[in-house]
Amino acid sequence: MKLNRNYIWLLSGALFLNGCIKDKGNYDLLTGNKVDVKYANPSVVLYVGDTLRLDPVRTFSNPADTADFDHKWYANGKFYSDKPRLELAATETAGYTFAYYMTDRKSGITYSPAVYLTVSISSRYIQNWGILYQDANGNTELAHVNPDANGTTYTNYTGLYQKANGVPAGTQPVKMRYYNMRGTPCLFVIQKGAPGALDLSAADMKKKLVVSQSFTQGNAPADFEAVDMAFYNTADMVVTKSGDVYGRFFNGAAVFTIPWMSTPMSVARGCKITDIWDSWYKTTLIAFMYDRLNKRVLQSNLAGYTPNGGVTIDSLPLPVTPYPADYTSLHNLGDWEYIWGGTFHDSYGFANGALLIRNPADGQVYYEDFAYKNGMGQPNILTPGKRILFPGSSLINSKTRYAPIKNRDYLFYSGGADNKQLYYFDALSGTQKTYITLPSPITSVTAHDNLPQMAVGLEDGTFLLYDVSNEVMLSGQPKELYRLSGLGKVVDIVFKSYSY
Repeated sequence: MKLNRNYIWLLSGALFLNGCIKDKGNYDLLTGNKVDVKYANPSVVLYVGDTLRLDPVRTFSNPADTADFDHKWYANGKFYSDKPRLELAATETAGYTFAYYMTDRKSGITYSPAVYLTVSISSRYIQNWGILYQDANGNTELAHVNPDANGTTYTNYTGLYQKANGVPAGTQPVKMRYYNMRGTPCLFVIQKGAPGALDLSAADMKKKLVVSQSFTQGNAPADFEAVDMAFYNTADMVVTKSGDVYGRFFNGAAVFTIPWMSTPMSVARGCKITDIWDSWYKTTLIAFMYDRLNKRVLQSNLAGYTPNGGVTIDSLPLPVTPYPADYTSLHNLGDWEYIWGGTFHDSYGFANGALLIRNPADGQVYYEDFAYKNGMGQPNILTPGKRILFPGSSLINSKTRYAPIKNRDYLFYSGGADNKQLYYFDALSGTQKTYITLPSPITSVTAHDNLPQMAVGLEDGTFLLYDVSNEVMLSGQPKELYRLSGLGKVVDIVFKSYSY
């Protein structure tokens, strides 16, 4: 698909008259060629990759003489061009206010439009669906899918990294996350192949940082291999294969210039993190993660102000009432095996946490939940919920992917012997159903933040978007909204929004 468009507003050149103009004499009284100048549209919207070519509408009192003029364009108060046509290559998101002046060389009179021209440059890639995939050559690549205003027609953009950077990103893609730092949309891509994890501009997919080369002491610590990450208002975290957590703390420096700390973050009794839960931290001001060293759930309180940036990992507070007898302590899972953790009903200062854990005694998987309230300067409150048998115990495997629908208590997940089945679990009733069986193993499952939609990625390189509204789910018949094929192998899908 062609990404670059040339928007050419030929809003009129000179107006030429047919026939001859009679000489009316008395040239001494001629004060110049008066020009009326205006814009057909004084507000223009572009996207990164577009090129604007714009001619103001000029109406001359003497259409036979249109060349003897000087031209000046000013962008945001600074001289920009002396050409009659405005040309602007949209290379990054930005906003411009243009002033245009044309001066008659004979009379010295200057003419300009009555209003300024405003040009807003946005990006097609900063909202909606982002796709990380391994292309046919084994390279890490990126794609993006946008719906139209009605949500009925979709446009896809593929091969974005190669097009933006001119070289492959690397190999063996693992995971990606979208984040927003002080208004700048960013992408963090984890890959096993060289050069490793990357920070990108989400507006144009251009590489900004190689993570392994962006530490306070230079290069990354020995054996550094990123496997997970999280992005908060005051700090970011990256988790390594060994379970260490490294942070970078926001201190007012420019985006993409802040290094990662060379010393891992610490917490009492130590920690080895295996999973940072996906939560709407900007809303809840809470982050959860699992510590395999001490078999416990940890938290970060994101409500406080940290003068030089940063974030603190800490243990959960003790529950306001003791854990029930049929409940596994979040402070120590003991012999129980941790499988997955996430949140539901993320709202201001509040989240319902949930996890899947396996009981070694019977081999069954259980669903356990809890309520957590950020005290906003007061003590945080942990309230245990319930532990119930998870009906998908025999269906999940090491390749299972999970996606909670946060405001509806549904957990979608892949499973089955070949991981080709998509199921959903109702956490309120404790029941589950099959949504669809697919022709290729499922590699990614991601829910839309606001709409009842679920994106599914397949090993055969197919991206699928499904309607998961109550009406469709009650009907028992899946409803496909969009399909994009030929991506090689889909590895991860993110929904880009401002919820996190």
